Amino acid sequence: MNKARMKTLNDSLGKIGDGISFGQPWAETEILCGYGYHHSNDPFALSYLEEEIFEPLHNTVPVSGVQTLLELAFGVSGNITIPTLYTAHGIGLPDDPTVPTYLVPENSDTLGSATPRPAIYQPGHLVQLFGIGITGPGENNVSVRKVGYRETDIEMQVITKDGPLDGIMLPFRFTESELDPNERQKYFGKKVDSETGKTGYYLKRFESLPEIKHIWRSKDIQSGSHVSDVEATNDTIWDQTRDDAFESVVEMHIEISESDVKEYFTYKMDQPEAARFNTLALYTGRYSEAGKPADQQYGDYTNVRLFSKLAIPTEPVSLSKDLQFIYRIYGS
Repeated sequence: MNKARMKTLNDSLGKIGDGISFGQPWAETEILCGYGYHHSNDPFALSYLEEEIFEPLHNTVPVSGVQTLLELAFGVSGNITIPTLYTAHGIGLPDDPTVPTYLVPENSDTLGSATPRPAIYQPGHLVQLFGIGITGPGENNVSVRKVGYRETDIEMQVITKDGPLDGIMLPFRFTESELDPNERQKYFGKKVDSETGKTGYYLKRFESLPEIKHIWRSKDIQSGSHVSDVEATNDTIWDQTRDDAFESVVEMHIEISESDVKEYFTYKMDQPEAARFNTLALYTGRYSEAGKPADQQYGDYTNVRLFSKLAIPTEPVSLSKDLQFIYRIYGS
């Protein structure tokens, strides 16, 4: 009996090399890209785009993101070192190893006391940033490659069936001038380019705080087709006799503005007409004002690591309008 139960558990998780792919810690992800973002204030309705420029995509949460989730959930460190953007590329603030402690009731030398244990992360270490780049030549959008589980960066060489592809991370802004106060609330991950002296801003905040929603997916009894979405409330969620599909989703809104990326292709690459990207990634990190000069309005982010990575059809950024993404993570 115990062996049978253990085998069932192992099969559901998957094993390396047995042909079973590892499941994500959630049901699925969905990323929409296009123009004309509309935010839904209804707690059971999702935001939408007026125009979607390609079919919804699904991202990969590689080992860096999975280890972070497990560390946050269980309070223990993983046994591999995930590089930060600062250690790998000098982007953002130097890594900050300081963490608070919390009490646990173990190994106590004094009756009635507890032992302090160091936390893995400081408060405020969240999934709250994104970055973009180009993997391979990025000259067409015929095919979209699958991101590998061991990819921990945008700027890295990835191995595909057609051979190795080099990736580069692109700065959203690339300028000698200080950004205005509104822009400085969005752009972070600063790095000074040694050749041009311009400052690149490689990370960008979400347009708004993520939103968590719980939704009943009601179906027609006879046809079985989806008919409506109904908000899940404390009065209905615990009704175990209800058999409608139930979903939980966190929804994020991110934006690539019409001015993003173009400065880099103009002043660094001397190819303003070639501004494009085909890779998007979410990052964890914590905002800090350590070492902030007195004349600067904001600090930057520290301990920034890749959380998830998405390959998209190559998208030019030559149009004079903002490109919108709706990024959803589902549990069900």
